[in-house]
This record gives sequence, C-alpha cells and structure tokens, in this order.
Amino acid sequence: MKEMTDKERLEIKHMLEVAKMEVRIAENLGGNHTVIMPIDIVVTLIQQAERVEGLELDRNDWKDEAGKLLRLFRESDLSHLEMKDLFEDVCKRNIRYKQALEEILFAGPIKLKNEIAEKALKGE
Repeated sequence: MKEMTDKERLEIKHMLEVAKMEVRIAENLGGNHTVIMPIDIVVTLIQQAERVEGLELDRNDWKDEAGKLLRLFRESDLSHLEMKDLFEDVCKRNIRYKQALEEILFAGPIKLKNEIAEKALKGE
C-alpha cells in the first residue's frame, strides 16, 4: 500500500471533520436522520477502513512471528544452559579422573590402585 502524503492526510482530516459535523447535526435534530456526504468522503472513509484492516492483519502477523521467535529464543537459551551444565559436569569428571590417575601413578599395591580408580569412576 502506498504511503500517504501530508496533503492527503490533511484532506482526509478535513473530510472527517466535515463528516463528524454532519453526524452531530443529525444527532442534535433527534430521531432517525440521514447524513448526506459527498462520495469522495465516503470513498476515503472506506479506503481508510480497509487500510486499517490491512494494518491490523500485518500487526497480527508480526505479533505471531515475534511470539515464535521468543519461543525459539527461550528454547535455545534452555538448550544452551543444558549444554553448559553438561560441559561443566564433563570437565569436573575429567579433573577427577586426572587426579585419580595421578594418585594411581604414585600408589603402592594394585589393590589400592583399584580402589582409587573405583572411587574416581563413582564420582567420589
């Protein structure tokens, strides 16, 4: 849809003021009166109503899209946090295994070495 110029906006504003005045006059007269307006005002009002409908649809589409993107972001953020936790767990396990291997290297009998290895594997 093409962008309106300032002149077109001013004309529409003027037409709406005229239409409002006609409606107020009809309301003040009481009863059921017909408001007569030039066809260009009616056409402009219809065009503006159609434009508003189109903009509302566009807004709803953008709102839906923003909602989808927000859900994806939250899911990816959760996934990132889960991966971070998993990475930290693996790092801690690797440190524990390294320490156990260093102890095994300097430990005495094989039984003691096995105990150290079992503790490391159990996470103790």
